[in-house]
Amino acid sequence: MDEAETEIRAAAKKRAEAEAAFKAADGELRDLFVKWRAQGRGPSDMGRWSNMTREWVAKIAPKR
Repeated sequence: MDEAETEIRAAAKKRAEAEAAFKAADGELRDLFVKWRAQGRGPSDMGRWSNMTREWVAKIAPKR
């Protein structure tokens, strides 16, 4: 492998690992929104605590 290939492969691997970590963390956060919304917590508080909008939280975890 030459230097360009080595650097690009390393960067692509790093990106794939970061994407996988993001997806796992995002799934965990979404699950928590659903869990706490079902227990009566409001989307405004959860949005503030997570730096998301209340609308986004309500879309992910609508009131049941």
